[in-house]
Amino acid sequence: MLHHCLRLSRTTLFLITGGVFLLGVVLSMLGGMWHVLSWPHARTMLTVGTGLCMIGGLVTVVWMTAVVIGLRNPRKPTVVHNRINLIIAVTALTVALVYPFYESVMSSFGGTTSGLALVTGSGVFGLFVLASYVLITYRAALALELREGYERTTIASRWGDWLLFIVQPIGVWKLQPRIRRLVTDRPATDLTDHLIADR
Repeated sequence: MLHHCLRLSRTTLFLITGGVFLLGVVLSMLGGMWHVLSWPHARTMLTVGTGLCMIGGLVTVVWMTAVVIGLRNPRKPTVVHNRINLIIAVTALTVALVYPFYESVMSSFGGTTSGLALVTGSGVFGLFVLASYVLITYRAALALELREGYERTTIASRWGDWLLFIVQPIGVWKLQPRIRRLVTDRPATDLTDHLIADR
């Protein structure tokens, strides 16, 4: 499933990540406004909006995870702590994206989420989610750099790619054609090809 994200067209991925997310934000804002005005269907609109935000955000996280995993060299084993860091980052981002939808659904049915709200509402969790986002975007930019090869990379391009991964969905629009080309046209190269000269 992860590798299919890398082969999607730029427009399709942009609409799924950015379009769905932005539609969810608009519906959530309208639902929140109309809830204050006591519109009867405002809670439903708010729940649908948070659900769409969750879907758009989760697809973005899946795409970045696919970039990290799909662009790595299959001949080079992955270090264990890199896998653990990625799992923790993806889990934190998933919780941060799913919790608002869960809270909206629970409040629609009159339930409480006080225990989970203590964890996700704390400033420490917010910083952890921010650090997870920075980590996964940097790992994705590094994976793209390694797959393209060091000879084409400059410091400006590395930081530019990282900034594009951070700024979504613009990053999807700019980076997906390069990623798709790498996955379909170019096999993974070994890093030693760029470090050791032929003798």
